[in-house]
This record gives sequence, C-alpha cells and structure tokens, in this order.
Amino acid sequence: MMTRFTTACVSLCLLTAASHAVAPAAESQTPPPLTETVEVTPPWVVPLQFALGLLLAAIFLAVYLRTLRSERTLLAARLRTRTRELEERGRQYQALFDNAAVSVMVHDPDSMEVLQASEKALASYGVDSVEALNHAAFVSRAIWSEPPYSLQEARELFQRTREAGPQRFEWRTRRLDGSEIWEDVFLRLVPVGGRERIVSTAVDITARKRAEAKLVRQLEMEGQVREISLRLLNCGVGGTGDGITNAITRLGENMAASRCSLLDYSDETGGFNLFLQWCAPGTGPLEADFHIPAVVVAPYQTRLIRGEAVIVSRDRAGRDSIEYSLLEAGGAQSVLCLPILRDGTLEGILILSFPEPRPSLRPAEIRPLQVSADLIGAALARKRLAGELEHQASHDVLTGLNNRRKFEELLLQEIERTNRYQRPFAVIMFDIDHFKRINDRHGHDVGDAVLSELAAIVREQVRDTDIPARWGGEEFIVLLPETGIEGAGRAAEGLRRRIAGTLFTGAGRVTISLGVTQYQPGDSLDSLVKRADEALYRAKGEGRNRVVVT
Repeated sequence: MMTRFTTACVSLCLLTAASHAVAPAAESQTPPPLTETVEVTPPWVVPLQFALGLLLAAIFLAVYLRTLRSERTLLAARLRTRTRELEERGRQYQALFDNAAVSVMVHDPDSMEVLQASEKALASYGVDSVEALNHAAFVSRAIWSEPPYSLQEARELFQRTREAGPQRFEWRTRRLDGSEIWEDVFLRLVPVGGRERIVSTAVDITARKRAEAKLVRQLEMEGQVREISLRLLNCGVGGTGDGITNAITRLGENMAASRCSLLDYSDETGGFNLFLQWCAPGTGPLEADFHIPAVVVAPYQTRLIRGEAVIVSRDRAGRDSIEYSLLEAGGAQSVLCLPILRDGTLEGILILSFPEPRPSLRPAEIRPLQVSADLIGAALARKRLAGELEHQASHDVLTGLNNRRKFEELLLQEIERTNRYQRPFAVIMFDIDHFKRINDRHGHDVGDAVLSELAAIVREQVRDTDIPARWGGEEFIVLLPETGIEGAGRAAEGLRRRIAGTLFTGAGRVTISLGVTQYQPGDSLDSLVKRADEALYRAKGEGRNRVVVT
C-alpha cells in the first residue's frame, strides 16, 4: 500500500509542474475578451511551484527507498529464518535417515546405482561409503549370492517395481567379509527432487531366519527320532540288525557325517568292538576288527555314564582319547560320541565322524541324537537278548556245545548239501567210559566239571568247520564236513589220545569210546546216527578207550 501511495504523490507533483509550464502558451493562443480583467502572475510563482513539486517528489522518493530497504531487510530476515528451518529439517531428515531402524537406500531406477544410503544400509554390506557400495555391487559384484539371490534376479525385481508397483520379498545379502545376512526388503517408486527414484527399505531378519532354520532342524531331528523308533519297534527280532543299520544310516545322512559307527562292549576283548557302520560316499569303511580298548575310554567314562555326549576335534585329540583311533583310521576332523547305556553300565558307543574341524551342535540338537542312540541301544540289547535266547535254545548250558536239537538241524542241512553236490562227510559219536562211577565216587559237581572240561578239549581238537554237540548225558557227537571215513578215523583217534592224556579236575584220568561212520547215499538222519551209535557200542564191547570205524 505504501508503494502505491508514494507513486501517486510523485505523479501528482509532476503533473502540477507540467501544467504550470504550459499555461503561458495556452494563454497566448486565447483571443482577448471584449471586456477583461488581466491578473498578472508574479514571475517567481511558477519556479516556486516547480521547486515545491520537485521537493515533494524527492521526499516521497526518499520515503519510498527507505520503505524498500525495510522490506528488503525484513525479507532477508525471513529468508535466513526459512533457510535455518530448512537446514534444521535437513539435519533432522538425515539423522532420521541414518538412525532409522531399517536400512534405507535411494536408487536410480534404470541403473540400480545407489544415490544415497543410510549408515545402517552401508553397515549391512560392510562398506563405509556409497561409492564403495556401488563398486561392490556393480564392479566386483561381491555382494551377490548364488541364484535366486544374484544381480540378475535383483534387476528383475527393480523392473517389476517400475512396471507393477511396490515389491516385498526376502533377500539373502552377502557382506564383503563373506558372511551372509537375511533381509526383508520393500521396493517402491517415489518422486525425489522432481525425478522418479526407487527407494528400498530393508529389515535385518537374520536372527529370525536362523531361528526358523533351527526350528526346522529340530523338527527334522524329532521326526528322525520318531522314524527310527517306529522302524526299530516294528521290525521283528530277526530284522533288528536291519533296523539298526537303517537307523545309523539315517543318522549319518541327516547329520552330514562322513561315518556313523556303532561299537559294542565286549568282555572278551576288554573294549569296544565295531558292530555296525555307515560310510558316506567317498569315505572308506573301518576294518571289520576295529577295536577301541577300554583304557582309552577311561578319561570319558564318568561323562559317558552320566549320559553326556563327548565332542573332540583333531586338534584337541590326544593319542589316549576315545576319538584318536577313529580320527586316524578315517581321516575325520572331529567326532561326536553318544553313550549307549544299560542299567547304568556303558554297553556301547555311537560315534558320528565329521569332515569339519568341530561339529557346531547345540544341546537342543544333541538331545534328539542321544534319544536315537538310546533307541539303538535298546534295539541292540533286544537283539543281544534274542541272541542269548537263541543260543540257549540251541546250545547245551553246561558245555556250551550245540544241543541235540540244533545238531539234528545242522546234520539235515549237511545231508541235503551232500545229496546236491555229492561231497563226503562223516560222524563221530563217543561217550565217557564209566561216567556213572565218576559221579558215584566224586559227586555230580565233579562229573559236571569233567563234562565241561571235555567239551573244551573237543572244541580245541576239532577243526573250525567241524560241529561238535552234546547228544545227551555223557554222550557227544561231532559232524565232520568234507571228510571221508579215513580222515574221520584219524580225527577220532587224535581226540581219544588227547582225552586219555589229560588229568581232569577231581577225577584224574578219563577215557572215551568212539564210533565213526561216513554218510552213504540214501542214509537218513536216523540211519546215520544209528550206525555211529552201533560202532560206539562195539568199541565199548571190545574193551573201551578205543575207536571203531564202520
């Protein structure tokens, strides 16, 4: 308003001065009236008016200029205030950008080049500048994983964002140090500074993905335990061995082990013998007679009996450790040993061998493995018990030799084999001379000791392929496969001499009488045994302590 007023005043002064300047000229052109009164204007009036107009114009011009300076000062102050506000907002925006809980980046929609990135975004890739990030992304390409998390898939997602709108997905990012993280990424096309840009926000979900992977792993291992349990429970006694083999195979494959070995404690060897093993492709098996002495297990005895697993790596295993033999034999870098307990006694060890320096297993992962080991141990005990029952059913309790029922079964098999392949075999039947006299004079305990010692001598004297058995009372019988009548006679004589030259506990010298016969075509089990029995009685009738061949 002040500006318009000042302009109007100046214009009025100029018009006034101009009107006085042209007045004399106008008067000279007007014809004199018939009767007039002439008023003479002093000569100083016009210059005075003109000067007053100029003065007023100067005054108003000065006021105008002062007003302009005031407005300029005010505008400059407002501009500085606004600039400070914008700078503060910019700092707040940058602080919000850099300190956001998510990674934020601004991209060129065509080239994917990063134009701006928050500190968290830079840190997630392991770089310290946008330039370094672009170099890692498009020059060295070090931040891309294998498909479907490669640069090509990323370009397709950016193209989809431009064409179809915002995109959300999970992405596996590789850092410059080689480690990998998982991110939940959101892409959106937005205008920035008058140009279209793609803004990406990413939330680190590595912990969640690891938790999910652990949960999946835990469920897999629990499923494995259930499967092993069902397989071991559903297989019959005869199939227990197959069930255990399947169980250790499943364990080895699921744990990505190079070998899974089951070792069973043996009183005879005083240590743990290899019972079953599974080997991954490319891994050689252990020797069938692989053995770990009990003294080697001693440093771990307490932990194993408490049901604790033992994990030792090659760089920590000494020559006296339970794992050393496995490490040396199989080239493993580390092993996991799971105890198999029975009534508080260490009955066996389940050993998983790994190609890496040390298996990274949490207690939650070891527990299902220990349950699996317990199930295998129970199946092993069941198999051992079945074997004991079968042995008791087929062997004489006192002498440990085959009993009559088992011998008849084996003899029938040998008859069938001979009829098929026409191979000879013979039978020796013998009993102890005057055994009743031994019982009467020395008691039945001495008589039992004589039977037991005699059986031990027979096992030592005959060949591994021969089959001795207790026929009943003091009578014994021996099956000699691939043996003719002459060879059987020599074997019988050697056995007689060995018995006659032995001093038996509590009884002294003991002799035996033996009958020998060979299988003839058409013989049945009864006819063959009857002929050997008749030869035995002929030996007794001829004076005892002799061999009769028929």
